[in-house]
Amino acid sequence: MNAHLSDEVVRLRDAILAFSTEKISPWGGLSTSTYFPHEIWNEMGRQGFHGIAVPRKYGGAGFGYTGVFVAGMALVEAGNCLGFALSWLMNQLVAGSLFATFGSYAQKDRYLEALAQGKLIGALAVSEPGHGSHPKYLETDARKERDAYVISGKKTYITNGPIAGVYVVVAVSGNRGREKAFMAFIVPRDTPGLKVGEPLDLGFLRPCPHGGILLDACRVPAHAVLGSVGDAYRDMIVPFGEIEDVLMMGPVIGVMRAQLTVIRDFLGRDRSRVTDEILNRLGTVHSLLHTLEGLAVEACGNLDGSVKDTGLTELIISSRHLVSQIASELDRVMSLAKLQPSTKYELLARDLSMAASVAARITEIRRKKLGAALLSYRGDRIPD
Repeated sequence: MNAHLSDEVVRLRDAILAFSTEKISPWGGLSTSTYFPHEIWNEMGRQGFHGIAVPRKYGGAGFGYTGVFVAGMALVEAGNCLGFALSWLMNQLVAGSLFATFGSYAQKDRYLEALAQGKLIGALAVSEPGHGSHPKYLETDARKERDAYVISGKKTYITNGPIAGVYVVVAVSGNRGREKAFMAFIVPRDTPGLKVGEPLDLGFLRPCPHGGILLDACRVPAHAVLGSVGDAYRDMIVPFGEIEDVLMMGPVIGVMRAQLTVIRDFLGRDRSRVTDEILNRLGTVHSLLHTLEGLAVEACGNLDGSVKDTGLTELIISSRHLVSQIASELDRVMSLAKLQPSTKYELLARDLSMAASVAARITEIRRKKLGAALLSYRGDRIPD
């Protein structure tokens, strides 16, 4: 994969690999603990690992999304914890795809450096109890009052919700014809009327914390509006989901690389277990991983603007399919070699399976949209 990466990004990857090997991997029971390791988080901030996609002028590293993908892959490959990487990735996304992209100069000056240094943790609050994140059913509302907005509602399943210092809250601001209009607001944790709920233990992807917030007539100034007025869902939340899908491939590939290392260590100690079929399947895993990394780098290039005219949705769907194939091949190798999974292998496999199941519904929707586009094909091109 190095052929697709700049020397700077390769050095970043190597630095993350070294850090994860030294600081994260030795942390016993991290993938089974609800304790969030602020010690590791703060050290990552001191080494500049929280602002990879943030421009240098705002205290970040300026590597773009390709850098985030590569760093996420290294973080899990050597650190062996998908949950911690999820917390790290969400902070990268809030900083890079929300504040850095949509923030005003004043908002960037106030928040970006702190986010890039890990001194402030950001979270996106969209989903609501009983509704999920579908725009048709969101009810949290924002009412304009002179030079301020009053926000009321509940948000749930917020990644990093219990530890965030600032929330980007999506609320209904009115109607545009038959559709709701949405706005996004920057709401600091200490804003009067905002109450942070108890952490939700999902039972997987630990130690990444999830939780909800209650906004009870929460008053924010007009300059707390992030991005455009009325179009926040279309302009911010939909692209955010696509970017998250692409960048999550880094930690996911990191999981499978870590699993492959476990298998290689097993077979290296007992060559008598190695058969031609196992060699064939290991070769298949290696080939598919290489292909998957290539697709992910191409998708990141699409996001960074270095790759043009590439179907991002198609890349995401293809990547998800490859993940399923590789996971099946790894499990088959374990079975053929009659290897008992180590605790590390089992935890990696569990978190990968749960992360894949969460993404499966969204992937299915995207596949159906592509199928509908094919059936409506007319002329010399398939509709976008």
